[in-house]
Amino acid sequence: MESFQTRARRIIKENQHILALFEEYDRTHVLKRKVSYKQRCNFTLDADLVRTFRHYCNVHQQKMSTVLEGLIRGKVVAK
Repeated sequence: MESFQTRARRIIKENQHILALFEEYDRTHVLKRKVSYKQRCNFTLDADLVRTFRHYCNVHQQKMSTVLEGLIRGKVVAK
């Protein structure tokens, strides 16, 4: 049976995102519902590829950013 201190440290370590949420609330007095923040990225792509990709996302009713995040996540996590 683990001690109270050990259990408390483990729970704090596992829930860092919740603690970050409370720190943000403490600083701004605004409770944000979303903890993970997104970052805008700029990069250059082939115009035909973008047009085709935009059409694909419109036909399948998906957001371009969501599809790209999934593809990038698949490449990064796979390695």
